[in-house]
Amino acid sequence: MSSFQDCPSRDNGRYGPTILRRAATCQTGCKSYFKDSAERAKERRERFRACDRQLKKASTAEESLRIWSQSGLAEGSFLRQLRKKDRLNDFQPIQVIGQGGYGTVRIVRHKLTRKTFALKTMPKAKSIAWDQLIRVKTERDIMAQSSSEWVVMLFAAFQDAENLHLLMEYMPGGDLLGLLIKYDKFTEDITRFYIAELVLALEYMHGLGFIHRDIKPDNILIDTAGHLKLSDFGLSSTTSNRVPVLSTIGPTQDVNRTFSKEDLINLNMTSKELTNKRRQSRGTWAYSQVGTAEYIASEVCKGEAYSYGCDLWSMGAIMYECLAGCPPFSGNTQAEVFLKIVNWRTQLFITGDFTPTSESAVRSLLCDANDRLSIEQVKCHSFFRGVPWERLRDVWPPFSPRLKSDVDTSNFAVEDFDQSSVMNINSQTLVSDTKIGYETSADSLFIGYTFRRFE
Repeated sequence: MSSFQDCPSRDNGRYGPTILRRAATCQTGCKSYFKDSAERAKERRERFRACDRQLKKASTAEESLRIWSQSGLAEGSFLRQLRKKDRLNDFQPIQVIGQGGYGTVRIVRHKLTRKTFALKTMPKAKSIAWDQLIRVKTERDIMAQSSSEWVVMLFAAFQDAENLHLLMEYMPGGDLLGLLIKYDKFTEDITRFYIAELVLALEYMHGLGFIHRDIKPDNILIDTAGHLKLSDFGLSSTTSNRVPVLSTIGPTQDVNRTFSKEDLINLNMTSKELTNKRRQSRGTWAYSQVGTAEYIASEVCKGEAYSYGCDLWSMGAIMYECLAGCPPFSGNTQAEVFLKIVNWRTQLFITGDFTPTSESAVRSLLCDANDRLSIEQVKCHSFFRGVPWERLRDVWPPFSPRLKSDVDTSNFAVEDFDQSSVMNINSQTLVSDTKIGYETSADSLFIGYTFRRFE
């Protein structure tokens, strides 16, 4: 019997950079295709099991037939949606509700189904030039993985030759920052409600293994019923980072410098001026690696290892702002804010707006990471006594948006955005994730971005 000859060794030196790049792109495309196929098969099996459980509970043959027919129609509709790629010209633009360095968020209506969505568009060129590939992919992955009532729902992710697009549910209630601008500050009862909902949202995020890292009022949206949902997961992480934000402070500035209470009063703007200034400059620090200055945890500022607790610090800062009408640490520059956060022991001033219970809750969050309460400990704190954690979403919220239509934008500062320059949605040639043979290395960076949720 003749033996097989050994396979000749691969000599990559024989191939030029174009061939090697196309081979790597092909490999990435195949991995993405089969990964998505396996995940969809797993989800389809779960839906089949759910349908089977419903069939077993059916009391009549007519009910069984109805359940089976509805399940089959839904599966067929979803398969047709997968074959049809999303395009920009499938949507009618209504109004721009957000604009910054990251891109644009606009309300759109699907031309066929007439459903309303929020469409976030991010230029590929900026994502590459600003080294934000990880950020845009992380946001897509977390929203695609999530199906919680505490997270803004992602329905689809697609791309064209120039942009990345996230098709999300529209949150007509605006954001928590908008409420703070409108009402200046909240009562303890209202603060307790919103912070309790934020606790459950963070509990879900941390249960998935993610640290949000950018918890702030701007990223806490309000749905049609008035309940909270988290958004903007571009800075989220599963591991600790040691990014010393104090490196942005000039060498002549003293990290250990302290501020007197008189300095704090003189340097701080009124809460209305402060929140409006932050509203106007939303996009200025959009690509910071650590989030918005006023809500960054002290261990993150110092470049120390951090974990889920940094989100709880941010929650404590928001709780302080809800009760006092201004963030606990503020200043005219980022460097000044960072210095105050690092020296929080001498810079955290509790005003007369706090009761002993609320002060205790805030101090148990704005403290050293080792002393900070965990999610479970927060839920057991006396400030939250009586909160129905298991049915909190059934509680009537303190603020319910009064909407005139499904595209009502009265809770957004739409006048701050240039509507004329960004309302046009041009039809672009769609880049399919399964298309092999990208001509540029830039296009291959976004293989696997496409996503479609089962409805």
